[in-house]
Formats: sequence, structure tokens, C-alpha cells
Amino acid sequence: MVRCTESSVPASSLALWRLFFMLATVFNVVPRREGEFDAWGGDEGTKTNMPAVKARQVRAVEQVSRCKVTDAEYMPGTWVLQTRIKC
Repeated sequence: MVRCTESSVPASSLALWRLFFMLATVFNVVPRREGEFDAWGGDEGTKTNMPAVKARQVRAVEQVSRCKVTDAEYMPGTWVLQTRIKC
């Protein structure tokens, strides 16, 4: 089951914050600027299998943006995945 919800995030950019639910796992997907999204979550409380978590986060960004992720790297010192997309 896949579903999205959205709500405003209080920020100067007034970005839309999307919570993406995939198989009972919550992902946060936030547009950063044109063609770029940040994503976090989807780890089910563990960081033990980062390639699998990254793959799920990439899929969440692709579902929310309806575009293909072309580049994805973690922000240094965080679990926030910064992505670039191409539509």
C-alpha cells in the first residue's frame, strides 16, 4: 500500500512536506529547490542495512516527485538523503 499526505512546513521557503507511507513505513520527502528533494525515514528504527534504506528512500522520492532520481547522497553527518531528479 502506498499513500501520500502533505502539510505545510513552517519555513521561509514554505516548502511542502510530504509523508510517504510504503508498506507501513514512513518516509519524509521535502522539495529543496527545483529538481532536488531531501528524504529521511524508512529505516524502521535501525540503520543496519543502509543500502536497503537508501533504495527505499530513493523510491519514495520517485513516487512523490513522479520523476527519476539521478543522484542520491547522504548529507555529511546526517541520515538525510539529498537527491537530484530528472523528469
